[in-house]
Amino acid sequence: TAHNDADGLISLVIFLKAKNNPRCKVYFSTNSALKDVICSSIIGNDKLKELYIFDISPNEKTLKLASVYEKVLWIDHHQYQNIGAPKNIEIVIDSSCPSAAQLVAKYFNVEDPLIEIANQIDTNNIKSEEAEFLRDLIGAIKWKYRGLVISNKLKSIAKTLLSKGLEEFERDEGIAKLIGEFKEWQKRMEDEALKRVLFFEIEGKKLAIYESTFMVPAYILTERLKEHENAPFDIIAMLVHKAQRDNIVTKVELRTHTGFDVHKIATSLGGGGHKVASGATYEGFLSAKEFVEYAKSFLKE
Repeated sequence: TAHNDADGLISLVIFLKAKNNPRCKVYFSTNSALKDVICSSIIGNDKLKELYIFDISPNEKTLKLASVYEKVLWIDHHQYQNIGAPKNIEIVIDSSCPSAAQLVAKYFNVEDPLIEIANQIDTNNIKSEEAEFLRDLIGAIKWKYRGLVISNKLKSIAKTLLSKGLEEFERDEGIAKLIGEFKEWQKRMEDEALKRVLFFEIEGKKLAIYESTFMVPAYILTERLKEHENAPFDIIAMLVHKAQRDNIVTKVELRTHTGFDVHKIATSLGGGGHKVASGATYEGFLSAKEFVEYAKSFLKE
């Protein structure tokens, strides 16, 4: 099971390369969906021998669920509070590592140019055309498709990267068209999203808050806000409201321009991530006004 982003995808490719087993059963997940994904992997599986999880933070519930497997390897680079794990789960975590893919490669002693691409994308420090291309490809797929179709597309990409490399996608006219459409949409969406951003200053810290029912890729908004007259911002908060079953939840994405530790805010909301890039799922409707009040109390403490 791997996170459904570039780092998770490349972690999977490195793992498949190390194991030389492209036929193993693969799941892509988000942090919030991991419980359901582990349960899905258990249903109809009478062997439950080995489980590998990459680029997703463990918590008490997911550790207990995973422990039904005979052997579990869990590799991640997000900040993690050690809550103890069952004896059959090996946890490898290094929050100083720029990507989970680099940790997976180190564990399995694998070298691959994709690792540097994962480092660039996951730290939002794009330097190469290859990293920009893969980031845009995954962004385009998550924009165009929904649900299990995204997972199936990511599985297909992983297998192609393993067997043929990134060049196979770069010369695909259909993919070039998809990315072109995605970038056109992205430009329109950026301009609209910036109109919805509210700006505050609390305890000497600058905040930019985007609130909507529509998710904007966090890296896009973070980059565009660097151009704002009040930049840089200590806290960039994206609050996206979603109907989930009979409830409203607020997806919270937190970023920073200044190195402020947004991870502390995310963990206080029940989430996690990195010091400069974190997120959480808030059970309920968390408005910009309420987040400002929450930030006031948090910063005073």
